[in-house]
Amino acid sequence: MPKTRKAVNSLLKLRVSDYSNGWNGQIITDSLSEILVELESLRPIFEATPRTHRLKAALEMRDPYSKGIAPEHRKARDRAFKSLGEYFQNVAHHNTLAEQSDFNSKIASFEDILISYLTPVSVAQQNEILKIIECPSTTTAEERLNFLLLHNGANLIFFLERLADISWLPFMERLGLFSRLQEAEITEEGTIYRADRTLSCLARLSHKAPAKVLGILKRLPQSSNPQVPDQIMRCIAGIEDQSLIPDCLKLLKKLLKQPGRHGWIWIEEILKKWTGWRNTNETIDLIGEYIHSQISQQQNRYESGGGWQFNEIDRHFLEPLATLHPLALAKVLFRALCFWRLHHIELRAAEPGKLEEFSVANTVDIAANEPPTYRIEDFHRRSSRNYELEEILAIRMFSIGSLIFANGNETTIREFDDLLRSNNWELFSRLRWQIYGYSDFSV
Repeated sequence: MPKTRKAVNSLLKLRVSDYSNGWNGQIITDSLSEILVELESLRPIFEATPRTHRLKAALEMRDPYSKGIAPEHRKARDRAFKSLGEYFQNVAHHNTLAEQSDFNSKIASFEDILISYLTPVSVAQQNEILKIIECPSTTTAEERLNFLLLHNGANLIFFLERLADISWLPFMERLGLFSRLQEAEITEEGTIYRADRTLSCLARLSHKAPAKVLGILKRLPQSSNPQVPDQIMRCIAGIEDQSLIPDCLKLLKKLLKQPGRHGWIWIEEILKKWTGWRNTNETIDLIGEYIHSQISQQQNRYESGGGWQFNEIDRHFLEPLATLHPLALAKVLFRALCFWRLHHIELRAAEPGKLEEFSVANTVDIAANEPPTYRIEDFHRRSSRNYELEEILAIRMFSIGSLIFANGNETTIREFDDLLRSNNWELFSRLRWQIYGYSDFSV
């Protein structure tokens, strides 16, 4: 740059003539002041983003699927783009002497990258991808597919949408598709939570390779996107191997503890499958975890917390399970109601946004902050039109207790009665006395 070269030369001459003893402690002359002002005016040029980087960013913005490319591919593409930019810059500034063959090779590489950005995905490319993934994975096929997916995010998405052969799962892992998940996108209009396309692909393959898919799910990183836990649950819902249920349950418990609302649709699908396989203990355990997750998300005492969703779980699963395993289910519901009580005591006592600072055992006055439950007067039927979670739980608890008393097994009755007596909440006291009143069993 002529201006920069001129300013630097002037500075060097001034150093020799006026500042031969160094800069420190010397007076700034008019000549030095003029040179410094000129250098300062050139500062924005040096701090500007390099042209190569600006071109790359512009091309990425033109491709709406650029963020779908695997991290390894994106890094390789960025390195290639940067290397080519530096090469042409050195040639233009006569910093290197380029041979004709080498220059032609660099031009061809640059054209390939530009074409991959500027040319839309062709039918020929899509047909080639389909032809490759219809067959089992081979080294040659992977190399060709790797080239097709390298620079074009649309090709990658097409690959994920059409893949049906589980032999390509290792290739996907090597691409790094499972090393990062779709994060929340912050835009001017707000935050967007998009579904992760890789997990959508994995959900379609889960019934074909349950063990492999579950292994991948265990190794997935966490994501701030609330769509991701539901997508993982969808993958688990597709697993049709009973031997994997314990591992699936561990993963589901981990997912349900993550912040955010968790949809009941895939939980319901999982419960349907597990109850059909008669995996009762795991089914009841999962129901308990789901209830706790719903209660944990309640942020104020007026919020129903997904009660209408749990009402579907209650009708389809708790009602039939209560007939076969009443005491086991009663213990789960009892713990859930106790948790609901303590959670709402904290909500009533804590200041907004400071719930985590409170402890029921040490800080909160339980008597002063007891959540009111007197509106639940008749445990035979729901008193409100809203789907309040605690009301559904209490009514189901009464139904189970009535069934236990009606069966007449004294040991089970005593265990259920001791369970209710173990907590001094007035809701449990009213629950006991209504069961006593409607039961023919002599207390």
